[in-house]
Amino acid sequence: MHQHRHIQWRLIGKLLGMLFMMLAGVSFTMHYFLIKRQFKQLLGNEELKFYFLIILTCTLILTISILTLDHYGLEQAFRESMFQVVAITTTTGFVTTNYLQWPGQSWFLLFILMFTGGCIGSTGGGIKMIRIWVLIKNTRLEIQRLVHPMAVIPLKLDGKVIPQNVTTNFLAFVFLYVLLVFTGAAVMMGYGLDFASAAGASIATIGNIGPAIGSVGPVENYAHIPTGGKWFLSFFMLLGRLELFTVLLLLSPSFWKR
Repeated sequence: MHQHRHIQWRLIGKLLGMLFMMLAGVSFTMHYFLIKRQFKQLLGNEELKFYFLIILTCTLILTISILTLDHYGLEQAFRESMFQVVAITTTTGFVTTNYLQWPGQSWFLLFILMFTGGCIGSTGGGIKMIRIWVLIKNTRLEIQRLVHPMAVIPLKLDGKVIPQNVTTNFLAFVFLYVLLVFTGAAVMMGYGLDFASAAGASIATIGNIGPAIGSVGPVENYAHIPTGGKWFLSFFMLLGRLELFTVLLLLSPSFWKR
């Protein structure tokens, strides 16, 4: 009986953990609307819907994938999948299992999720959902513009037209983010890490995620990385936490000119 209650409390703890992690990945503006019971604002927010769609879709894909392992039941597979998806998407940094022992496509999906991050205006790191969603919508509109070259098709978000300079800024941020991830991976390979570990360390630090893949996976740490590599990854954590442009602006000589 005591053991059964202990298991129940562990399950409740994980559920509460997932709930608060998801809330941490939501914009503080949405928290305000929730407190004020302005549910129309919540239901109409495209980024919020995209955020939960990503979490649910990836959870279902992972659940189906790891069900191929004999020691996972449906409930456990869904729970473990959702916890890892939520923890990585919100860049919270928690793990409950060694996901590198899952099928290759499962942990590769988690690696892709490391790029996403939470909603803009949240505590999460990463690229942010709104940037990814706007670029997806813009890509779809570009295809429509190719089909109808004379048509004027504005990009809208939550019913409002998004200025072109905002879309350009988002595109530049995503491009720079991906470029820095690959640059970081190349630097870490120079310190002797294999490609998977180097890429994992790069994306996990610039996204402020924590666990990654390879030798910096969920049951490992960064202690084995040489001192120079630790300094570099520390800079990457600062760079990612301050949204790239802030730090790069401070490093720009033109910023310090009168």
